[in-house]
Amino acid sequence: MRRAANPAEFGPDKPITAVQADGRSVVVPDAHLLFSADFTRLGDDLLLTGPDGARVLVTGYFTAAEAPVLQSPDGAVLTPELVAALVGPLAPGQYAQVTLARAPALIGQVETLTGTAQAVRADARRWYDRARLLGRDARAGWRFHHDTKV
Repeated sequence: MRRAANPAEFGPDKPITAVQADGRSVVVPDAHLLFSADFTRLGDDLLLTGPDGARVLVTGYFTAAEAPVLQSPDGAVLTPELVAALVGPLAPGQYAQVTLARAPALIGQVETLTGTAQAVRADARRWYDRARLLGRDARAGWRFHHDTKV
């Protein structure tokens, strides 16, 4: 379970065990805490909060080019990928679009129109049977990219 960290929670009545992330792995002194904690990002640091209120602050966890493995004293590990999933996104509720959506490719254009017309592209091979003219007096001149005129 994740919760928002509140720096005001850190007072003299709430001790924190701090460990430095400065290698490929960080030993968290309490194995039970490691596997039952809430994981919270505090700037560059990682805060683990156990169900009993015990806390471990892994300082500098998010500053390394490659995040370290969290390890219990007996050797059990949490991978950086699992820690990232437990912490959650850096900016919760915010999304970025990777690329702009492209408009569908044009297959032609209407050159002349009288009345109302409608064209629906079913697939690339059978465009011609999906163009409809609406109304008794409707007329349209279509030019398609392969120079077919209708």
